[in-house]
Formats: sequence, C-alpha cells, structure tokens
Amino acid sequence: MPTVFVIDDRSLLAIGSLIEVGKHIDLFSGMNQLCESGELLFPPEVVKAVRQRGDASLPIDRQLIIWIEAVQGRMECDVAFGHKRAAQLWAQNNGYEEGLDPFADGDSCIVAVVGLILDLLERHAEFVVVTNDFTERPGRAALGSITRKLGCRVQDIQAFAEECMRLCSPAA
Repeated sequence: MPTVFVIDDRSLLAIGSLIEVGKHIDLFSGMNQLCESGELLFPPEVVKAVRQRGDASLPIDRQLIIWIEAVQGRMECDVAFGHKRAAQLWAQNNGYEEGLDPFADGDSCIVAVVGLILDLLERHAEFVVVTNDFTERPGRAALGSITRKLGCRVQDIQAFAEECMRLCSPAA
C-alpha cells in the first residue's frame, strides 16, 4: 500500500502562499490525484475549518475552498467517535490536561486529525503527517508536537507541495 498523507487545515490554508502564481493548478491537480488514489486524507472537520478560516476574497483561498468541497464528497474519511475520544484521552495522559482543543465546539479539527492518526497507527498503515503546526498555544496542542510524541513521520508543507506538483509534470 502506498504511503498516505494526512494533512491538517493550517497546512492547507498555508500551502497556496508557498507556490508561485500560475502553479496552483498543478498543486490542486496533484492533490486531486492523491485524493483519488486514497493517498491524501483529511476528515470533514478539516473541510469545515478551511471553509471557516479561508478568505474567499483571496483567489488562492477561493480555489482551495472549491477544491476541498469537491474532493470531500468523494473521500471517505470520517473519524469514528471512539478514535476522537481516544485522541482526547491520549492528550490528557501525555501532558495536555485539558485535551487537544478545550475551546472547540465538538467538531474540533485537531481532535479529528489526531483520531485519524490513531486509527492509522492501530491499522499499522504507512502514513506521513503534513503540518506546519508546531507552535504550542495556551489550551491548544500543536499537531507537530503530538505527531512527534506519537512517533509519526512528519513532512513540511513545502516538500508536500513540491511532491504534488511533480505528479503533474510531464516527467511524472
């Protein structure tokens, strides 16, 4: 089975700024190929967070929102409640007394992403977490710190974006 990429909302919202104008089509095409092959995963909470935090007046965010809503309908990546609960319990037992995101309204993006990661670990799947979230904030854990504590491989968003664009190059 190929390596699966798990990506969070913060990375998706930042990825467009790393790519020069005119190359975004290649980026979205590459990410689309990964989604179609099951090699790029993100739960519905990521879609919701991108919709809420994206600025539709910015062309790249508008493209991202359109793209993510289109691929979400074809992606089966709902995270079971049990895995979300396990994510919160893991956090409470590993230095995050209030859980992963105590201010969330129940549809927490980080809880869902960590739940997905725990599910993949449980199934012994090969995966890489794509994130730029390494800054701890009061009351909220950083995904990069969590993945390191869990022993997961992490890829920065620049390398992931370049890999996606290579999928659309003539040599790919």
